Amino acid sequence: MLVKYKEPLIRHEFEAWEFGPVLPYVYREFKLHGDGKITSRALSLNLDNGSRELAEIELSADKREFLDSIIDFYGRLGAIDLMKISHVVGGPWDQVWRHAGKVNPGMRISNRTIGDFYEQKQHPFPREYGSMQ
Repeated sequence: MLVKYKEPLIRHEFEAWEFGPVLPYVYREFKLHGDGKITSRALSLNLDNGSRELAEIELSADKREFLDSIIDFYGRLGAIDLMKISHVVGGPWDQVWRHAGKVNPGMRISNRTIGDFYEQKQHPFPREYGSMQ
């Protein structure tokens, strides 16, 4: 989204944690699954009535198709493969986690850092769906 549409999908920034980039509120939502398969959907707070309900996002058809292609590709990968991708030397997580050679847990990974890095990379997901140009 940052490369193709020049805008973030979400308003929060990722943090660099030991095992990769994390959105803390997403981590809290799914931590009960531990290292197992996630079998529940994310919930959000309905500000009108205080209830928790299925989280949803409004997307245009082209953005939904783009996101579905990303999920289809990366959703097939296991945790170790995803960690290898997210921990690539010089990548956004690595730049923040190993800033100046020091480990800095909890540091934010800016959208600019992510966008700048991935604009320079080839993308392994199918070009007909995930073209960044």
